[in-house]
Amino acid sequence: MLPPSFFQRLICAALLMAALPVAQAANGIVTDASGSYEEVRFYTPGTADIPTQTGTVLYSSDLCTGTNVCASGLQFTSQYAGTFAAYGFDAAAADSLTSQSLLTARQGLGVLGQTSTGTLGTDTAVDAQEYLTFAFSSKATVIGFQLFDVNGQTLASTQAVHVIVDEMDYTLPGGSLTQAMTGKSFTLVGGNTSYYVGAVRLATAVPENSTAALMGAGLVGLGAAARRRRTPG
Repeated sequence: MLPPSFFQRLICAALLMAALPVAQAANGIVTDASGSYEEVRFYTPGTADIPTQTGTVLYSSDLCTGTNVCASGLQFTSQYAGTFAAYGFDAAAADSLTSQSLLTARQGLGVLGQTSTGTLGTDTAVDAQEYLTFAFSSKATVIGFQLFDVNGQTLASTQAVHVIVDEMDYTLPGGSLTQAMTGKSFTLVGGNTSYYVGAVRLATAVPENSTAALMGAGLVGLGAAARRRRTPG
């Protein structure tokens, strides 16, 4: 038997699709035919409809200058998932830094290596043997990522990227998801494709269990009433 929350989400999705057929964007919340989600954007947008999130340096000072911010960790804030951090890892470097491009359009977050003498690398994309982890303080539901290649182009569906969610491994064709993933840790793995993380898309808040239970009770009541009407007196 399907849980009451399934029917509630189905009804909500139908209402959204009927009432909001045209895509809208304001304050980072996007509503389109597929539903509503929050887009936390790390790259310079071509329009100002969704604010760009600039990372707050964690644990160390900003080691980059000019158009980039880089540190061992960068912190961001979302409306529906609260505060979360991004951490980069470069297996070939003495130290690993999370890098954010603040000027170049359609880049975003990447990974930067630092030598033992403090020299910074020049390649900021997520490459082979590199990882970029998003760590949430509580469980979050991610419905997708916006990924760009080194030329600022959206990844093609043939360019698969791996993501590890709380130790479960998934494959994302071009960064898109076929299902929502819920967890506290999301690690994007580098590979044959070099890329930047332009945005993370988060599901908006779901109803509390008590609300879902009431909704389920209401559906059961409607079903019982319908059966009574069909039953001859």
